[in-house]
Amino acid sequence: MYKSDTIHSFQPAFLQFVQPSREWLPIVRHFWGVKASFESAISQNVYPDGSWGLCFNFCQPLHYASNRNPIFFMDALQSCRQQVILVGELDVFGVRFWPGQALDLLPQPPLQLGQERLDLLALDPFWQDLIHELANQNTTEGRAQKFEIWLGGRFVKQNKKDYVAWAHQRIWRHHGRINISELAGEIGVSPRTLERQFRERTGFSPKKHARFQRILFARRLLKTAPSLALAEIALAAGYHDQAHFSKDFQTVVGRSPLQYRSG
Repeated sequence: MYKSDTIHSFQPAFLQFVQPSREWLPIVRHFWGVKASFESAISQNVYPDGSWGLCFNFCQPLHYASNRNPIFFMDALQSCRQQVILVGELDVFGVRFWPGQALDLLPQPPLQLGQERLDLLALDPFWQDLIHELANQNTTEGRAQKFEIWLGGRFVKQNKKDYVAWAHQRIWRHHGRINISELAGEIGVSPRTLERQFRERTGFSPKKHARFQRILFARRLLKTAPSLALAEIALAAGYHDQAHFSKDFQTVVGRSPLQYRSG
């Protein structure tokens, strides 16, 4: 297990990321943590990436602009930007799973859960033991290690013949710049079959998931390559029409590419 200092290079300094150990890389996207004090409230944007996760608050709970969350919650799906208000003393630990993974932990399939945040303690009492173990750790790395031990005792490993997971990895590795019909052909199924299975497992269609990855890639370029023109970024993200790129970006991020770059 090691700290990630590259894939999240454009994130704020107070947000720490830890990548999983090799055994859990196909299942867990990353662990994250915030341990800081905010005298004045600040707003932090959270953008969709197709994954789902868990959040554990050990001091004050995080406040989303739309509503207040449970202290320990499951965040199943997210399709647009959300704002989190950071204020006071925060000690937060989170886990993000790859799309379609760790579904045994969900009370229902992702497609049925929607974007509701679910109170872990109201779902099943087994979460209480995990929360106690995590609370006894003082670092994000320590909590990530404890979570992996806990997960190993409850979770069946990834099926290596799982073509939905394989399709997701292909989409992710290509930053969403992939033809879904051709992807289905590589797998040996029809595009309709791939879309149905992908949607059932992840809550999103392959096309929508590819859009998330293209926009994520564009966000990185907007923050890390200030000399690139918008047309160049659109092309690099797989868009041949800058207007189409700007429209998709606005839908997912809630701001135009120029507003995001300057914000």
